[in-house]
Amino acid sequence: MKPSYWVSIAASVSIIVAIFYLFTLDTTIRTGNSEREIVSLPDGSVVHMNVASSLSFSDKNWNENRTLELDGEGFFEVNEGSKFTVKTSNGDISVLGTSFNVRSRRTSFEVSCYSGKVEIFKPYYKQQLLPGQAVRFEKNDIVKSESELTEKMPFWKKGIIKLENAPFARVLEELSYVFDIEVEYDESLNDLVYTGSFNDNDLKTALSLVCEPLKVNYQFESSSKTLKIQGLKD
Repeated sequence: MKPSYWVSIAASVSIIVAIFYLFTLDTTIRTGNSEREIVSLPDGSVVHMNVASSLSFSDKNWNENRTLELDGEGFFEVNEGSKFTVKTSNGDISVLGTSFNVRSRRTSFEVSCYSGKVEIFKPYYKQQLLPGQAVRFEKNDIVKSESELTEKMPFWKKGIIKLENAPFARVLEELSYVFDIEVEYDESLNDLVYTGSFNDNDLKTALSLVCEPLKVNYQFESSSKTLKIQGLKD
């Protein structure tokens, strides 16, 4: 029998499995801008969902398949048991029992391991993280890999948004999600890079901490909840 025949069968089986998996995701939980949620999974594992995120999984078949889909950001505290898999549009993460953080938004993908072991799977890429290690991708390229996580949980769980060498677009995205505001800016500022932090309960101070170091003019219209970035200062 021709090899192409078996290839076709394998492809068909993969499609059927994928369709079956999608239709078994019977539970979806979403958070809006400025909203966070704590989700208890059927096995007692817990997901702390960050703002503007969604989580989908099968409640009925959870014990047979501890797999869920994430769009956005979540901190996972996983009880020991069978393989636990988080699927995102940027890559997959598998563990047995551990605590870790995943951020997957558009082309940005970041995984941090706080306890246990974490395995990351991307096309043509596989890596295992140990406690205290993290890796970050932008457009599938590694931009940061570190092994000095001293905290027991991500900063956002403590109400602090901490960014390091973050593109300006990502900074504005975080402001938009955290404070539930609209943002207007000129893409000519995309080359700006920000390192710093701000609290998630004080918009005025956050704007100052972000825009002043970057020497950016801005105006916030409270009536429409719109932040207008007006370019660089002279």
